[in-house]
Amino acid sequence: MDHTFGFQTAVEEAQRSLLAAKVEATSGLRGIGLVKLMGRQSGFIAMQASLASGLVDICLIPEEPFDLEGDHGLLAYIERVMAYKGHCVLCCAEGAGQNLLQPQDGSPRELDPSGNVKLKDIGIFLKHKIRQHFATSPTAGGPVDLKLIDPTYMIRTIESGQQDSIYCKVLAHSAVDAAFAGYTGICVAQVNTHFAMLPIPVITKYPRRVDPLGKPWTRLKADVQQPPLHK
Repeated sequence: MDHTFGFQTAVEEAQRSLLAAKVEATSGLRGIGLVKLMGRQSGFIAMQASLASGLVDICLIPEEPFDLEGDHGLLAYIERVMAYKGHCVLCCAEGAGQNLLQPQDGSPRELDPSGNVKLKDIGIFLKHKIRQHFATSPTAGGPVDLKLIDPTYMIRTIESGQQDSIYCKVLAHSAVDAAFAGYTGICVAQVNTHFAMLPIPVITKYPRRVDPLGKPWTRLKADVQQPPLHK
């Protein structure tokens, strides 16, 4: 399907948080604005909001792992951004960097009542690690003023935008038409600009994720000049 309902509204609202992070980062001495957005398994909202806002220096998504330490790691790159611009804005999806947070001893991961892996808070983790690094590293240039913004529930509870409102209404009409036609076990969605009925098992068989080698992600990395953050 082309996109789900609510996606465009979420991206639009997420840009407000990125703007707030930019203001915070540029208003203080050596400021860093860190925004954690929704995205357990996929980074579409973080990627699209970062691309649309034009304010982000670094974007982290679940589909592309990153190293924290080392010459090619995240902390070293933040150092370079700070040295060049004097401030930095990071956008990360909530599922990013979970390989750094989950148990490394082979013990089973903690599950929620629905059977999903409980995610660790990547925002709190990065906030602590970045502050610690810049306070102690001799090459970091000194402590930073870091602000963490988590707008998850603000985004989830706002009124839908114009395009999403129309999209939902068309989906509702299409669902009623499908029911009157006697179809069950299907979902209506927009596919290649056309509204179609799709079998639910086909939709849920595989999660849709950002392709780390695809054009959208490559376009964003080129736009913000973000290098690979892993070996």
